[in-house]
Amino acid sequence: MPSLDEVIMALAAEAGLKLLDLSVSAEGSAPNMRVVVDTPQGITIGEISNLSKRIRRDAAVTDALSADEFRLEVTSPGDHFGLREPWQFDRHMGRRLKVTLARDETEGSENDTRTGVLAGSSADGIQLRTGEGLLDLHWQDIEQAVVLIDW
Repeated sequence: MPSLDEVIMALAAEAGLKLLDLSVSAEGSAPNMRVVVDTPQGITIGEISNLSKRIRRDAAVTDALSADEFRLEVTSPGDHFGLREPWQFDRHMGRRLKVTLARDETEGSENDTRTGVLAGSSADGIQLRTGEGLLDLHWQDIEQAVVLIDW
């Protein structure tokens, strides 16, 4: 029997969506499932609604949850969610990012952050335009990247 992650990932893929996050909590009498999806072009309310209906109707979901009833939230990533996949960066070209770099365990250093405008994205990583010029950051060095909203 497939795991809940596998079932939701397959349902999202069938709908042309990419699963970014799945969490299940057991608050109250029914499980609470939160599904975060996106696409390289962005996502519409219609796509979210369709996936929600697919999840609700899928018997493998209720089997995996071991529950006939559950609360479901299907959503797109908000600005607080951050960029996790390389394909997400392309859509944010020219926007300001705050990038947290992975801590170097061997040196015991604290996490280092950089802020700048996303100037490039490649198979190797990203380029940030900072006050000091262009900064090349490799994917394996990026722990978290968040789009900064200018209000």
